Amino acid sequence: MKHRKKLPNGWFVVGLSVDLSNGQVSNATIQETELVIWRDHKGIAHAWYNRCPHRGTRLSLGFVRGDRLACLYHGFQFMGDGRCIYTPAMPSFVPPKSIAATIFQCFESRGFIWVGNKDMEPDNISDLMADDSNLSSRLLPIRSLFIQRSSSSVIDRLPSIPFPPSKLLETSDVNCLRVEKACEVHGTFVWESRGRSIKASYQTNELKPGIFNVTCQYEDKIDILMVTVQPINSERTGVHLILIPELKSTEPNSLRLSYAKWSRIFRQRIENFKEKVQPS
Repeated sequence: MKHRKKLPNGWFVVGLSVDLSNGQVSNATIQETELVIWRDHKGIAHAWYNRCPHRGTRLSLGFVRGDRLACLYHGFQFMGDGRCIYTPAMPSFVPPKSIAATIFQCFESRGFIWVGNKDMEPDNISDLMADDSNLSSRLLPIRSLFIQRSSSSVIDRLPSIPFPPSKLLETSDVNCLRVEKACEVHGTFVWESRGRSIKASYQTNELKPGIFNVTCQYEDKIDILMVTVQPINSERTGVHLILIPELKSTEPNSLRLSYAKWSRIFRQRIENFKEKVQPS
């Protein structure tokens, strides 16, 4: 099997910042290119090709030692720039520059972990990297989902699945919710729970390839669901969700849990979506 060491052109989200703790090692795949995603003990996230340059062991099986990532097989330790600086079997040995991990650019913004090829320019997503303290205070990471559909199928189906207004979920359980389409032409939905009903309309905007803002407008408020699509292979896709409610939640953990429950419905509807058959 041929291993791919280069990503497609563009920037990709591989997870939520909140899900990668200091000293944690994880993995991700983008169009069959395997990555190791890890955070050092200074809090800096890194993305590398998921193979040790020594014997090809997956680096995601390794562990973090301070600001280094250690391979599980022979214990080779690599700095954040990919250089191997320590080999346990030969402590005095100075590893040559050729023993280095293949690294990718990695940065964090808007609650997401972004990766791209080493030669990628950040200009095309510079607006997403801008620091907005007001926005950051309202960001509510929901979860990452892995869906058994291609990324193009997920993107095609995304506009057909509305999300509940945050006002409704602040005080109710998502299991009590049901949605009815009130006006198909104008995309208005009625959310009902425990005798309450809220009318909401939706709009889906693609900010950059694979990066979407879905707005939910209701009463005098607007909630935004940021959806990023991670193409894993031709049959599997990662979807990462962050909510930006109109107002900062007073119960963020409870609200996050409610949306996490709703996200299971989101995944089911995408996976079970039936294409309309055109009459012959």
